[in-house]
Amino acid sequence: MSHLDPKQYLMDGLEGAKKRFVQDLEALSDEQLNEASGQGGRKPIDFVYETGWVNRWMADQIKGQEPQKWPWNDGWPTAPEDFNTKQNAIEEITNSIDEIKSALEEKSEDDILTRFTENDRETSIFERAAIAMMHITYHDGQLNYIQAMSGDMEVNWK
Repeated sequence: MSHLDPKQYLMDGLEGAKKRFVQDLEALSDEQLNEASGQGGRKPIDFVYETGWVNRWMADQIKGQEPQKWPWNDGWPTAPEDFNTKQNAIEEITNSIDEIKSALEEKSEDDILTRFTENDRETSIFERAAIAMMHITYHDGQLNYIQAMSGDMEVNWK
């Protein structure tokens, strides 16, 4: 039985999540990204912005830096007005996932797998990066749902 390389697993998983997220962003129009569905619904551009912010937050943690505090005390994040284009969303997702990958690149397998306690919770760099992948995929699922609700039943992953 071969040994699973945890760093390579995370790097491949993050790269795949980035590719699929970007392909799903490309399938939506700027209008779709800036339209909330339902009363009180979030705009897709807002959860894309949140995903980028969380990715950078995770990258800081992986680097061993003090992460920023959640700046939206009154609810979910909203994208700034100058962020509201598909091109900005693609750049944000691409760059923020690349930041996680860059932070991981500096770590050894032991660094990635070592368990430690923080805020009364046991975790590892591997777990943090896996949570980031799950968060990216979660919001990509929302993009897929918006596509389907708009009549786009194609699988946009190439």
